[in-house]
Amino acid sequence: MLSLLIDFNKSDSIYLQEVMTTTDILDYISYPIELLINLAGIAAMLFLIFIANRLREFHLNLRFLLTIACFLFLTISITRVFGLITKVIPGMEKRNPVAMFVILIHDDAFVAFTVTLLLATFERLLATLSISTYEQRFQSKAYLFFVVVLLVALVASLEVFIDGGIRKNSINIFIPLMACISVTSLLINLCSYYFNKRCVGVTITAALSHKYQLKENLSALTVLMPISSMWSIVNIVQILCLVGFTAGTAKMS
Repeated sequence: MLSLLIDFNKSDSIYLQEVMTTTDILDYISYPIELLINLAGIAAMLFLIFIANRLREFHLNLRFLLTIACFLFLTISITRVFGLITKVIPGMEKRNPVAMFVILIHDDAFVAFTVTLLLATFERLLATLSISTYEQRFQSKAYLFFVVVLLVALVASLEVFIDGGIRKNSINIFIPLMACISVTSLLINLCSYYFNKRCVGVTITAALSHKYQLKENLSALTVLMPISSMWSIVNIVQILCLVGFTAGTAKMS
């Protein structure tokens, strides 16, 4: 009986060593890839900031939201790169106060970026539904102030919701919630884009201002759609990783 127990402990320790070795190999493969992806994301967002600020001046709300979104994504990428660097530094503890602070900034920027894209999506939907009156009714500084207050309120509400009752199981709720918001934004943007494109071909006798607004909606959505598509893919990949990690943990236990 004792010999069987010793053999079992030996085989168990060998299995754990193999698992740890495989994990280390995967880490050293995945970290450089993720680092390159984040650096490419930073470059892409800098380019999108340039494009967003080339939009017409009367796209006040959209330019403001896209600029905020770009800087938030830069924050996400930079903090993620910092997190990857700390993981490969020997002796760097995961619970290091600086590392924990960077993780907190990363998570907050993640939520704020997702909500900002959602608001930009609804801003374009509003421009699509009220083409004739959008410039006169919704392009004032007072309305921009309302957009800012709404953005802060939504981000704060989500942060309270996540920190309040979900923190013990936050990752299982946080990632699917962000994915649902991102995919919703993408679907609304696609509907708005194809609606505007269809109207451009149909409205032959419409006023020139109406046609002009349709074309401006299309150009603005051309900027917004790649961002929302990219973010939806990121969140879907995170869900797949979460499912794989959960399945692997359950199998190990």
